Amino acid sequence: MKNIFLGAIAFTLLSCGAQQPKMIEDVNPMNYANSITSKELKEHLYIFASDDFEGRETGEPGQKKAAEYLKKEYKSLEIVSPIGGDDYYQEVPSSMFRGDVKNSENVLAYIPGSEKPNEILVISSHYDHVGMDDKGNVFNGADDDGSGTVAILEIAEAFAKARKDGFAPKRSILFLNVTGEEKGLIGSKYYTENPVFALSQTVANLNIDMIGRTDDAHKKK
Repeated sequence: MKNIFLGAIAFTLLSCGAQQPKMIEDVNPMNYANSITSKELKEHLYIFASDDFEGRETGEPGQKKAAEYLKKEYKSLEIVSPIGGDDYYQEVPSSMFRGDVKNSENVLAYIPGSEKPNEILVISSHYDHVGMDDKGNVFNGADDDGSGTVAILEIAEAFAKARKDGFAPKRSILFLNVTGEEKGLIGSKYYTENPVFALSQTVANLNIDMIGRTDDAHKKK
């Protein structure tokens, strides 16, 4: 799992531009990669995949709670919305879904690039899951895709730390948490049809899904 984080950070940080009079040779990506810890990943995931989020069913209160959690974390890292102001949500209308699904939303956050801001690197995951069954059993979705979602939060934190030290990424980074994956990749489809940045500006997309691991206590004998 650590290799995924290192790859994401190195992919952008090694080509970052200096916002302030610092030389790129001064950047050691490990200084920021090491801010990604299993402890913080667990802290995020134990909240995000808890019963309180009711399985994050698309359009339901648990999914709304998950969206608000992501927004709060991005704001705490001082990572801005590409939409503007306090609005981190790209609304996905219910007409995109089959059946009785309420409106949902993609959650977006953005770090502007220092040298090539019009070139966009997208780091994405889906953050919803399948909710609960008729008996109230919660399908927590810790791996699918709580794991990828909290990984993005930790990657975002690493880039935020680098930026504060004067090393903004050379290209802009869009952190894209999509909804409706379990309903047929709806959030991804909606974004590609209604991109905040023209798709011609997107130079790469790293999508992170189901990167969790089973610990020794839960391995099948």
